[in-house]
Amino acid sequence: MMNEKIKADLEERGRNSLASCRKILGYLEASPKEIFTLREICNKNGAHSASFWAAAYHLASQGKIGFADRKYHVFGGDLSTYPQKMRCVVWHRDHKPKGVTIKPSWATHEPPSVQPSLFGGDIESLSSNDLDALIKRAQSLKIVRALEERYKGADEDLAKKVKVALRGVGVADPVAYLHADDDCTFLTMTATSAMPIKITVGTKEGAQTIEAAHITIHGAPVISTIQEAYRARGAQ
Repeated sequence: MMNEKIKADLEERGRNSLASCRKILGYLEASPKEIFTLREICNKNGAHSASFWAAAYHLASQGKIGFADRKYHVFGGDLSTYPQKMRCVVWHRDHKPKGVTIKPSWATHEPPSVQPSLFGGDIESLSSNDLDALIKRAQSLKIVRALEERYKGADEDLAKKVKVALRGVGVADPVAYLHADDDCTFLTMTATSAMPIKITVGTKEGAQTIEAAHITIHGAPVISTIQEAYRARGAQ
């Protein structure tokens, strides 16, 4: 089970090693209905280098193999028998194991796939590449509109940088996302049924507690302070 946020992280971790990719794909093609740990495939091929693991991350980011990692996923159903130390499993991309779910910290509310019928009869004359471009354009436009709605009425200077960063990861309303670069640092969260967001804001008139649909905290100092407070609490 994948989303664009996970794919982007895997792309950063991955590397396109042709030899390692061929070994992984060949192993999965030979057993298209089985699930394997990467360690199993490593042992079979006598390859334990970092490049082998990086190749698996690359293949997963491209959707060429099925993939689950405890960094992103909760192992249930068909994966529930794997011990905690087994952190990464792979399978043929056509296989559909049951019970794999994405952790809340990596979940996103991605726009649904575009339905071709929305574009009229001319859709039939488009090539596959044209269709991919059209879908990508539609998804991008939907994210732009969702971001405009999300930050409508916000300080434009602050919101503009946030919207650019979120467009870069292709997510308008992440459950939890931290961004930091030379231009801006922010933490944004979106409330879910499992994670309601209640905040208390103090003003000159007094304090007020509200339940928010989403929240964005701006600035490296305040985010760093939150992080240090969390670490200090854990050390007690």
